[in-house]
Amino acid sequence: MTQKLQMQLEGCDIGALFGNMDEHINHVCKAFAVSITTRDGVVTVVGEEANVAAARQVIESMCAILRKN
Repeated sequence: MTQKLQMQLEGCDIGALFGNMDEHINHVCKAFAVSITTRDGVVTVVGEEANVAAARQVIESMCAILRKN
């Protein structure tokens, strides 16, 4: 079943998260077969429930790394 998850990533540089020409986030999209978009600081992940959950964990980990740097 398709799930839509919206994440507000406080303190995370969305530009750095997505990368140059969305390079970083495209890897996540391909790895987990999800669609990821951002608008007004909200990241939206759409896909199968298990894939969305896995992508969320990766995105949160990426943000944690960005916050430390």
